[in-house]
Amino acid sequence: MELLMKSPEDKKVMHQLLAEERYLELLEGNHHVEALWCLRREVAFYFDSSKDERFRKLSSLMMYKDPVELQREADWSGASGGSRHRLMDKLLAYLPASIMLPPHRLQTIIDQALLYQTEKCLYHCQGDDLNTYSLLHNHMCS
Repeated sequence: MELLMKSPEDKKVMHQLLAEERYLELLEGNHHVEALWCLRREVAFYFDSSKDERFRKLSSLMMYKDPVELQREADWSGASGGSRHRLMDKLLAYLPASIMLPPHRLQTIIDQALLYQTEKCLYHCQGDDLNTYSLLHNHMCS
């Protein structure tokens, strides 16, 4: 997989994103001992911990016991609030399409095919909505 990545730094950034998410989820679940271990062993590995402001911010989140306060301070929606979907979107930016297709790729291709068919239609009416066409047969105005 490393050969397919856009740059060597991509793997590091992806691991950092995953480690941060794991750390925040552990904190949210009140697993502070495991979160501290994750912070020291996994998250700190990807930061120059003496200089990096992001690492200091993550470290300071350890004192929040209430998940709502944690989410607010971390600017994070929580494990059940869509943070994993946002994480996946961030990870997709580092993965080539040969490994994982971008979200909504099939819908984009279908929309392009419908648009192409209407552009090639000799008698097409401009006011028609592409969403009303069937994919069972090619578009043709009569």
